[in-house]
Amino acid sequence: QKFSKGRNLNNERTQLGKLLGILKKEDLLPTIIFAFSKKRCNILAEYIRSRDMTTAEEKGEIHMFCSRSFSRLAGTDRNLPQINRVQDLLKKGIGVHHSGLLPIVREVVEMLFCKGLVKILFSTETFAMGVNAPARSVVFHSLRKHDGQSFRTLLSGEYTQMAGRAGRRGLDKFGTVIVACWEDIPGELELKKLLTGSATRLQSKFRLTYNMILNLLRVDEMKIEDMIRRSFGEFHAQAALPSAKALLKRANKACTSLDLVEWPIDKGSFEEEEVNEYATCVNEAGEIGRYLMGKVQE
Repeated sequence: QKFSKGRNLNNERTQLGKLLGILKKEDLLPTIIFAFSKKRCNILAEYIRSRDMTTAEEKGEIHMFCSRSFSRLAGTDRNLPQINRVQDLLKKGIGVHHSGLLPIVREVVEMLFCKGLVKILFSTETFAMGVNAPARSVVFHSLRKHDGQSFRTLLSGEYTQMAGRAGRRGLDKFGTVIVACWEDIPGELELKKLLTGSATRLQSKFRLTYNMILNLLRVDEMKIEDMIRRSFGEFHAQAALPSAKALLKRANKACTSLDLVEWPIDKGSFEEEEVNEYATCVNEAGEIGRYLMGKVQE
């Protein structure tokens, strides 16, 4: 199916309508449409507000579920514009999920989607992480996102994380992923890299700070060594230990094969006494650092 280029409001509304028609015809609902901005998710949901994707029975179930869920809020909070707007969309089987929504609203959307009552969900990456809610199909509104500095193409790991939502275990033999080329069509090499590239390697951001050490000293049950041992960075360090040992063994072997040469090799500007004095200072500085670290940990 070909769609026209451009992103004026009429074109985008028309293109979205055609896409939803195809999804319904091919029995690919429920679907998640990933758009990489909160504003875009809200706009796309408003485009199809007039559509009704649920039966009368489903509307009643959605109404009861929302009433029970939002009853935990204070009286004035139950009538917030955001909650009223989301409830109206949910009754029609349309959901929105992004970080701009209240936590309780996101939770309600997630649970209704898991129940199969939300047929079309417009979401940012927030729904791809940590939510076990697969769909029959996934649609990418775009393959480009803003990472806080500039617009870039999705990384292979990001694409895989979101595309992996397509296909419900035990219900679908396979999942369907659609890339909506409403703007420029991605190049062949770009798509190949996106689809077959390796996953993004996770890196630990754990850093032991002095404040953290002082706070741990106040807790008898937790030791600093225990926290480090449980960190994700330590897991990687232990995994890399065998290769590090092998590298050290090769380095030691290479050192033993070197020929010793008497000082000085040539008439340089440094005398042997100066080099020895520098080495002594370095060793003393290391000992002082270890002494201070030991005092902090006592």
